[in-house]
Amino acid sequence: MPVSLLWFGSASVVSVIANIIAVPIVTLILPVTLLSLMTLLITPWLSVVFSIADVVLTWLLAFLDYLSEQHFAIFEISINTPQSWCILGIAILCFLPHFQCKKFLVILFAIPLFLIQLPYNDKHWQMHVFDAGQASAIAFTKGNRAIVVDSGVRYNGYAKTAEAHLLPLLRANGIQAIDHVFHTHSDIDHAGGLEAVRQSPLATNAVFYSPISGCERGKIIMWQQLSITVLWPREGNKEDSNAQSCVLHISDGHQSVLIAGDIERASEYALVTEHINTAQLRELKADVLVAPHHGSATSSTGAFIKAVAPQAVIYTQGFENRWGFPAKQVVERYSARKVKQYLTSVTGYIRVSFEQSDLTENHETTNISHWSFKIETQRAHMAKRWYILGVFSTSPLKSGFCPNIC
Repeated sequence: MPVSLLWFGSASVVSVIANIIAVPIVTLILPVTLLSLMTLLITPWLSVVFSIADVVLTWLLAFLDYLSEQHFAIFEISINTPQSWCILGIAILCFLPHFQCKKFLVILFAIPLFLIQLPYNDKHWQMHVFDAGQASAIAFTKGNRAIVVDSGVRYNGYAKTAEAHLLPLLRANGIQAIDHVFHTHSDIDHAGGLEAVRQSPLATNAVFYSPISGCERGKIIMWQQLSITVLWPREGNKEDSNAQSCVLHISDGHQSVLIAGDIERASEYALVTEHINTAQLRELKADVLVAPHHGSATSSTGAFIKAVAPQAVIYTQGFENRWGFPAKQVVERYSARKVKQYLTSVTGYIRVSFEQSDLTENHETTNISHWSFKIETQRAHMAKRWYILGVFSTSPLKSGFCPNIC
């Protein structure tokens, strides 16, 4: 369990109960049924043993299913690989016999664990895109504040992405408050974690927005020296649907992100047309785009991609989802414009860091501000695993992964 917790970030809470019951039952049934199978031709009446075994195993599997469906069945923590090695090193040192410098080594291994409590540089801001399956969950952090855009799906009353990933990550990053919560629309794959976020102590003073409440074209919210501009839907909208999803443009004045919810072709054309007519096409441009409607063939039109002109696009989609998102033609449209493409089903969690650094030219006192953004993924950068190395070299249309991803 400790190794599972450190290496994979999760461990089973109910496994002890499951094994105490399952192991003795299987240990008893397996040899008896095998022995009965061997003697079945001689003594046909032993077939009743198989009927009894079937009933017992049916009850056992039903009980194990019941245990696994409980929301407390899995314990998860937000911890990265270096922290895991530090904790494992401390545990090993504590069990070793006393030797010289043992205390010094324990303290040395513990230093990185204390350093993670230090506050983040509030000059930098980050976008966190969660691997929420066929759903959407995004957070922005700057300093010790955060905003949330969509909160993932909810199954059987349990919003796993929001409760087990989004909120724990914010706490692990030293976030003290969520100031704004946007749900692009009310579909369960976008707003499934609404109540989980609302009930979090971090969101005590948060303002909540939706297509029919607060999200309206032209609204600008200043947050932590960033501007959050609502581009869609139009003012007075009363429809909470894909076509009327909240479209948000978040910018620091130099770098920007566009989140398009689940809008499709008609809404994209309307957005492009309105920006052309009002001479505000620049508002649509963004360095990073979260693909509309998870990469559906009915979205990401050529006109929209040209207007946004992103350097990178992120698809929030599930592995081998039944809709085949992202669609082949959508992948090809972005590829034609040399846009780097990221799929959460393959990369896992994605972190985009926007940074500003001051460069001194020719050793003079004049400083030049340099802006850049960096995209890191769970499986390629933060937690490399030997058993998934091959996935990054496979065909984009077979694995859902594009070769021009950095």
